[in-house]
Amino acid sequence: GSTYVQEIFDNNTGLHNTTVYSTDNGATWTTATNLPATAIWADNIMYANGKYVYVSGSSGTSSGNTAYSSDGITWTAGTTITSNYWQSIDYGNGKFMCIAFSTTPNLAYSTNGTSWTTTNLGFSPNYAKIRYGNGVWLVMNNYGVLNYWRSTNDGASWSSTLTSPCYANTLYYANGLFIINDSSAGTTFVSPDGLT
Repeated sequence: GSTYVQEIFDNNTGLHNTTVYSTDNGATWTTATNLPATAIWADNIMYANGKYVYVSGSSGTSSGNTAYSSDGITWTAGTTITSNYWQSIDYGNGKFMCIAFSTTPNLAYSTNGTSWTTTNLGFSPNYAKIRYGNGVWLVMNNYGVLNYWRSTNDGASWSSTLTSPCYANTLYYANGLFIINDSSAGTTFVSPDGLT
């Protein structure tokens, strides 16, 4: 059967430092115990190519830890990357990508989910999301001003595609479309390519 993995917010510590998994379609949940205890495992988790991949968020010494698992239960530490506010991860065209805001480097990528390389996006997104679909990587900035950056060469270069004032807080790719929700206006936008 499938294993579902989810991070949860700890009200006692004020941190996203607890990860749980379920093997019975969400009926019961068990705390994962062998992730690095000092890491803040925010929502930077991705399942692709037969592997769960995690990048720890926040900043300071707790950030930059990576981990991977074949079953979502037993985890192995991967390469430690530069400490930063790592905040969103996705997988496409044989590559995991994770982005951060604040200082550089703010892009990390891996072809196997275990060893990571960091580089610079060339721009500084805030509270951003990254998604892949139909040969396109799309980064969305969602803090006050809505910006999009688009890459068709696996993150080697990026171009700005849109700027508008709103508070979009979700970015997905499904059924051949990028889907963006503007929470301030209650509006949903769709695009097949991140351009139109």
